[in-house]
Amino acid sequence: MKLAIRQVRLLDPFQELDCTTDLFVENGVMVEQLSGPADRVIEGQSLMACPGFIDAHTHLRDPGFSYKEDIITGTRAAAKGGYVLLATMPNTKPVTDTPAEIRYQLTTAEDAGYCDLIPLSAATVGEYGEALPDYAALKAAGAVGVTDDGKTIASSRILYSILKEAAKQGLVVIDHAEEPSLSHLGPIHQGKVAEHLGISGMPSTAESIVVARDILVAQDLGLPIHICHVSCKETVHMIREAQQQGVKVTADVCPHHICLNEEAVLKFGADAKMYPPLRAEADRQALIDALRDGTIEIIATDHAPHTAEEKARGLQDAPNGVVGLETAFATCYTELCLRQNFSLGKLVELFTLGPARLLGLGDRSLAAGQTADLVLVDLGATETISKERFVSKSHNTPFDGFPVNCRIFATIKQGEFTYVA
Repeated sequence: MKLAIRQVRLLDPFQELDCTTDLFVENGVMVEQLSGPADRVIEGQSLMACPGFIDAHTHLRDPGFSYKEDIITGTRAAAKGGYVLLATMPNTKPVTDTPAEIRYQLTTAEDAGYCDLIPLSAATVGEYGEALPDYAALKAAGAVGVTDDGKTIASSRILYSILKEAAKQGLVVIDHAEEPSLSHLGPIHQGKVAEHLGISGMPSTAESIVVARDILVAQDLGLPIHICHVSCKETVHMIREAQQQGVKVTADVCPHHICLNEEAVLKFGADAKMYPPLRAEADRQALIDALRDGTIEIIATDHAPHTAEEKARGLQDAPNGVVGLETAFATCYTELCLRQNFSLGKLVELFTLGPARLLGLGDRSLAAGQTADLVLVDLGATETISKERFVSKSHNTPFDGFPVNCRIFATIKQGEFTYVA
């Protein structure tokens, strides 16, 4: 296909570009000029173009829980949200800890064609926190990193081994920071909403105490570690200080923790229940400050589908998690750029350059000769999020009815449209 996008605002953090230009795509590649007439022309005066989004943290529930989501529906939802690449979490059934399971995810996504996957393997066999799988074989099969997401790597001795073995294979290590003896104290944040509802809450210490351990281990070894879905100000302060001291610690934050605080639980109930939980307003502002100053370099969805029946069990018994692939950019643009005076260029970095750096993906710019993986965003659109329009199998979201001020106009992967509004 020969595609011309005329006079579009290009935001490409890989090239440090913010300009108005014409973009051309031919045979799946960005080109300086087309070899002949365009098969399709898009007038881009009201649009922004940028490299396709990358999600560093997605649960597709496949295999094992495909009644909640599967690779086909999940990647379709991703394309609708502007994503071209997803890092998938290993807490499937069976747990993704062998080359065969890595290959299953890759081939299923390739056949579907909506969005590419870069699977993450479990850091320990079965996510039991003990023996390590064959990291070399997993890397050869296509894994880019290891994590026991959903479970913290509880043993510091095992964490030492994981960091050293992962470094030998060039695999990123991602830790889910949760001290179970504290996180199990309650289903939501230990704060004014829990007090109002008369239930016990989960303290921020459940996260930050594990992050402190992770930082110390990473510092001792001189090796990198990534903390996923940071939620509280204490964690932000520790990561910032550690980075200033040269510790190789990075982090991501989720749209729901940026846009909402604990009060969303009063409106959405279990659809606003996730781990880590929505925290106090001071925590939310600390996360935004960390994005602004570069302490946190990635926005990741933690897309975690659950059925309506599961979420109907109420705050105490419903599973943790919300869907996010279809709403992430619109909610973050509306909150950060329009309400928090946040740079649009910085926001695009958080969805593209940041996750690409973490996952070792190299140059994913829109320069001539590069693969045509891009997203077009209509920054002038206004709409209200409706879960009834979701492509995802599951609709567990705290953003139903949330007004947003942009929409994904089109997603293009390898020169072909995977989504058009």
